[in-house]
Amino acid sequence: MVRVDRPSSPAPAPSLPPPRHDAVALAAAVHEIQNVMASVLGWVQVAREEGSAETLARALPIIDRGVRRASEMVGTLADPDAVLRVRDVTFDVRLVVNEVFELLEARCRAKGVSLRVLRASGTGGHAPLLVRGDPSRVAQVLTNFVLNACKAVSGFRLAGAGLVELSTEPLPAEGRVVVTVRDNGPGMDAETRARSEEHTSELQSPCNLVCRLLL
Repeated sequence: MVRVDRPSSPAPAPSLPPPRHDAVALAAAVHEIQNVMASVLGWVQVAREEGSAETLARALPIIDRGVRRASEMVGTLADPDAVLRVRDVTFDVRLVVNEVFELLEARCRAKGVSLRVLRASGTGGHAPLLVRGDPSRVAQVLTNFVLNACKAVSGFRLAGAGLVELSTEPLPAEGRVVVTVRDNGPGMDAETRARSEEHTSELQSPCNLVCRLLL
């Protein structure tokens, strides 16, 4: 017979585990939301200034996608685990690149920088390029790269002379795809590049942002 004594006073509540995302991660998430909303406002400004039916027909779907994306990102703030959660789904990386281009084009144009997507000759450059990974994370990384390039170029080039290009290159032999953000700015010295690569490595350590190419 096993005897179980009821405690005379309630047992102390167990200590809560520390939060899985700190202030730095939360600040980064807020920054991503601000990037998207600022880009949406860029298209709102274009629609107001031009006001043509053609401009509205192009701007409204982009604004809608941007607001939906920002809304999804806001929703993750209520879930501590969602800030660092990385999905593994099949998606068209060219579609993600194109949506990033459309969202940021007006914002880059306002800084005197042309943003464009380089496509392979023939129909191959427009065909879906299926990969596995997290499309939201890829879009966030590309958004930051493009905006950083735009900011750097606009500071060194005369208005209208800055250029930022997006391109995709499938590497079937390696089972991956390379997405490149290139600009015509002055570049970085060796010390600045080393700091940038170290910072990028630290940011990627909690979550793998590499996409696997589906053959």
